[in-house]
Amino acid sequence: MNLTSCGLASGPDVRRPAVSWDAKTIAFAARGTATDPLAIYTMNADGSGCAKQADIANHAPTANGLLEHDFDPAFSPPGAGGVESLVFASTRGNLDTSASTFDYSGPQRTPEDPTKPNANLYALEPDPGAAGKTRLRQLTWQLNMERLPNFMQDGRLVFTTEKRAFGFYQLALRRQNLDGGDYHPLFAQRGSIGFSQATYVAELADKNFAAIFSDQGAPHGGGTLGIFNRSIGIDFTRYSVSMSSRPWNNGRPVSSSCAMHARP
Repeated sequence: MNLTSCGLASGPDVRRPAVSWDAKTIAFAARGTATDPLAIYTMNADGSGCAKQADIANHAPTANGLLEHDFDPAFSPPGAGGVESLVFASTRGNLDTSASTFDYSGPQRTPEDPTKPNANLYALEPDPGAAGKTRLRQLTWQLNMERLPNFMQDGRLVFTTEKRAFGFYQLALRRQNLDGGDYHPLFAQRGSIGFSQATYVAELADKNFAAIFSDQGAPHGGGTLGIFNRSIGIDFTRYSVSMSSRPWNNGRPVSSSCAMHARP
C-alpha cells in the first residue's frame, strides 16, 4: 500500500498494525526516516483517510536527548456507546510533570539497556468530562520498559514488562484493568519456564494465551511460539540460594536451609 497519502516519505518504517474490533479502522506506528520519532497513524480499512493521530502526536519530538516515540497501538473491546479506546506505548515520559510527583521529567533511559528509551503505556479514550472529546491517560509509570499491549476479550489489558534487579534481566507478562487497577503478573515470572523473555502475548478464543518465548540477544528476535493456561499452575520452582556474597546482604552468612520463592 502506498502510504504517501499519510504524509510519510516513500519507503517508511512501519510497525505493528492493529485492527479495531469493528474492523473499520487500522492503526500502526510509522516514521519517514530513522531520525524521526515513531508516531501512531490511523486509516480506514479500505486505506482511505490515513493521517497521524493528532491527539497522540501532541508532544515534542525529542527531549533529554531522546526521541519521543509512540508505537505498539492496540484497540480495546468496545465500551460505552461502542467506543474503542486506543492503547499504545510511548517514550514521552510521565504526563504529570509536577515536581511534587516525580523528580524527573521527559523520556528516560531503560536501566537494563541505556541505548534504549524507557516506554510506558497510555490510552487515548473518550473524555468523561467533555462530551465528544478525547483525552490521554497514562496507564503505567515504571522506570523500565512496558510495551506490546494487547487485550483479553473481557477488556483487560495484557502486555510485556522489563524486570530488572542486581544481575537479573527478564521480559515478563503482565495483566491490568484498563482503568489502571489490578496490575499484576500474568506469566513468565521465573526462569523455570526455560526462557528469559516473553513477548507478543495474546488471548485465544478458548481463553488460553499465546506468546513468543525467547532468550536475550536471540538472532533477529527469534523465539518459540508457546501456548499456556494460567489455571494449570504457577510458573516457578522452589530453589535454594547462597546469599552470603550478595551486596544487599552486607556479606552476612545465611542459613543453608534458606530458600527464595515466589507466591502465585
